[in-house]
Amino acid sequence: MELEQAKDAVMTASKQLASLGLVARTWGNVSCRVGEGHFLITPSGKPYEHLNKDQLVLVALADLSYPKGMKPSSEKKLHREVYRQKKDVACVIHTHQEMASLAGLLGEDIPVSDQGKPLLGEIIPVAQYGLPGTKTLVRNARKAIVGNDATTVLLANHGALCFGSDEKETLAIAKQLEVECRAHLAKLVPLFGEKVETLAVVLAGHETDASQAQDLKQAQTLIPKRAREIASLLVAKATLQKSVLFHTSPAALEVSRRLEKLPSYLDDFAQIAGTKVVVIGPATDPTSIVGKVGRTCNALIIQDEGALCWATTKSDAEAVALILEKNCKAALIALEVPKVQPIGWLDTRLMRFVYQKKYSRIAQG
Repeated sequence: MELEQAKDAVMTASKQLASLGLVARTWGNVSCRVGEGHFLITPSGKPYEHLNKDQLVLVALADLSYPKGMKPSSEKKLHREVYRQKKDVACVIHTHQEMASLAGLLGEDIPVSDQGKPLLGEIIPVAQYGLPGTKTLVRNARKAIVGNDATTVLLANHGALCFGSDEKETLAIAKQLEVECRAHLAKLVPLFGEKVETLAVVLAGHETDASQAQDLKQAQTLIPKRAREIASLLVAKATLQKSVLFHTSPAALEVSRRLEKLPSYLDDFAQIAGTKVVVIGPATDPTSIVGKVGRTCNALIIQDEGALCWATTKSDAEAVALILEKNCKAALIALEVPKVQPIGWLDTRLMRFVYQKKYSRIAQG
């Protein structure tokens, strides 16, 4: 592609990914090949809804160099690897889309339906786990990319790579990938067979205008009393948290009844929600743990009720709820498939540290 054509293509794909629900906030990235020696990629830590052409970064294939100014996505090495291995590819999309991220936990290639084969090929390969942005992740992805006709690769405990001849084909691949992974997972956990309704209501700390106040008051009547009381404690003890949100769904309720804690099966959960999230039972005195969890993570689960998610803004609290929902589903898969294991202790803490100290600040800038 020419540079201006690539800019239009990356912007189009970025906006459509967000509208389709295949990416959220700053998770994932898009690139297009430019000429023989470069690719244009989305920047690091910039939400898709606020992205503009001037923020896209031109990166050299040879050495990953780029002009001073805006930093490219930290996953630029993954994109370069696809362009190196697939000479006919002109667009690469990396997402953390829900069903594909969950299917990658199984660690095995997934067969493709007859409907999906024209876009995806015969199988969906899975790359072994590697920390985000590392040579290990790129090396593992390379092994999954070569030697087959697949147009997508699942990255274990992380997300997915999709690649095609242009942005339209690559978007279609990402959409079909979600269909295939949902159908495959539904055989293991029936609630994955169709999308389910969730409830997410801000309980405390978020200012609303007069037109929103009545709707918020009515919504809060749906929230159990215990959850409202714990939310008040969180606001009182964790002064940095300005918004506390209540989230419930079939997956969150099932986890609340079957687990004492929710570990990190997905690396974005470790980064955004915490290395693990505790489950509070009916006999637990919340005052004994609220102060601690308010400082070390961004969520807790209340048995038979749902979860509380918190952050400095309403949109950040909603992001915590989104990733908690996905990780709850991961835990349900692990209960059915014992080989599915959480990410290691050291890796989760490293990712949480890096996200809090570096990446989240870029997103806020």
